[in-house]
Amino acid sequence: RTVIAGSSGGTLKMWDLEAGKVAKTLTGHRSNCLAVQWHPYGEFFASGSVDTNLKIWDIRRRACIQTYKGHTRGIRQIIFS
Repeated sequence: RTVIAGSSGGTLKMWDLEAGKVAKTLTGHRSNCLAVQWHPYGEFFASGSVDTNLKIWDIRRRACIQTYKGHTRGIRQIIFS
């Protein structure tokens, strides 16, 4: 079981709930990360930031696989459909 949390420094922390500790710190955003959402299939998640970028992460690789640019304001909510 894993929980992802965004931070004011732009990093994301992957928490291992069973161990009760941070399993990985992910970097990529340049500013506060305000939104995180798991993809319904559970293999990916998205993060949004004040830096106006939306990033897609691969949970297995523990890495960003795509960055979407074009928002004019920070991203505060993400919903997969």
